[in-house]
Amino acid sequence: MIICDANLNILYVDASYGGVSHDSFVWNQCHIKTFLETLERNGEHCWLLGDSGYAQRPWTMTPILGAAPG
Repeated sequence: MIICDANLNILYVDASYGGVSHDSFVWNQCHIKTFLETLERNGEHCWLLGDSGYAQRPWTMTPILGAAPG
């Protein structure tokens, strides 16, 4: 898992699972998730963009599979 900013600067890397685990499992083990949950509870808003392997949360934006065009 890699997290980067809008300028594609790498902010965080977790290569501890080597691709054998589902995205959501790796994310649920990540301390960044807890940090973002805390920010949201404290009224601070931020966004992470993820693929469809991640759950939609107030701080993550993922694609809607099978969405109608437009």
